[in-house]
Amino acid sequence: MPIAIDTSVQYLKGVGPKLGAQLGRRGIHTVGDLLHCYPRAYEDRRAIRNISSLREGQVVSLVAEILGVRSFFLGKSRKKIYEMLLKDESGKVVCKYFRIPHRGYFDRFQSYDKVRVVGKVTNYRGRLEFHHPEIHHIDGTEEEEDSLVP
Repeated sequence: MPIAIDTSVQYLKGVGPKLGAQLGRRGIHTVGDLLHCYPRAYEDRRAIRNISSLREGQVVSLVAEILGVRSFFLGKSRKKIYEMLLKDESGKVVCKYFRIPHRGYFDRFQSYDKVRVVGKVTNYRGRLEFHHPEIHHIDGTEEEEDSLVP
């Protein structure tokens, strides 16, 4: 059954009265309103950058090789931090994780694996690094993403 552009979003599959009310508060009442609701920003994962060209605050995609993965405890809080050192032909960069998605998350990453990293570059004590970037193998175990992501 075709859906008319003036149909209330509440009648779309997966959207009930509760989610329909939340969308209504954002000004989205009909299917037409939903079609004109664009993402406020896009991440361009098609452009692969070199580590030497990174600047603070940029959201970038790069391909690099893992030099090492380690974890350590921070101070008296005993909070565990995971660190991954990456390199490409132009330099090195650190990826830090203060929380991990699940136990064994870093077991799949070994030294000399080639990975794609997507994330925001931050400056910590004069050194550029990533905090919680997305990391994917590009050796065939995980699909490489060349796309625009909302």
